[in-house]
Formats: sequence, structure tokens, C-alpha cells
Amino acid sequence: KNIQDIIDCVEDEMLLHILLQSDKTTLQIILLKMWGFKVKEIAIKMGIPEKTIYTRMNRLKKKIKKILKGWRKKTFPIGYIYERDN
Repeated sequence: KNIQDIIDCVEDEMLLHILLQSDKTTLQIILLKMWGFKVKEIAIKMGIPEKTIYTRMNRLKKKIKKILKGWRKKTFPIGYIYERDN
């Protein structure tokens, strides 16, 4: 599997859009993490510090949270009343 395989498997369009905007290094880190590699192993494999890996994963996580938060506000504006069928 490679980065394109992972992207092809993403069913959520919003998540796919976020991933496509990410740089190649971050995508590689996410891919290796999904394959079960530990951060230390990823650092050795990619030749970058462990701190960099944690930083990139945290930035991506924050970006996803920020976008989802904005999406919820647009989808469920203040005053939105949920009516369920009885």
C-alpha cells in the first residue's frame, strides 16, 4: 500500500479534502502510523526527530478539529431545534 491507496480508502469527503491539502511527509507519517509503526520506528525510517512526528500529527489533528467545528456550526446553527419523529 502507498499514500494513494489510503486516500482511495477515505470515504468521508471532508477528511479526504483535508488529507489532500497535507504535505507528503505528514501523509507518510499518517500512513506508517496506520500500518502500526511506533513513532520511534517512523522517526528512524524517515530520518526525522520523534518530536517532528508528534508535531505534524498534532497539527493535522487540530486542523481536522477546526474544520469539523466550523462544519458543525454551519450545519447546526445557534437556535437549531432537533425534532425527532415520535
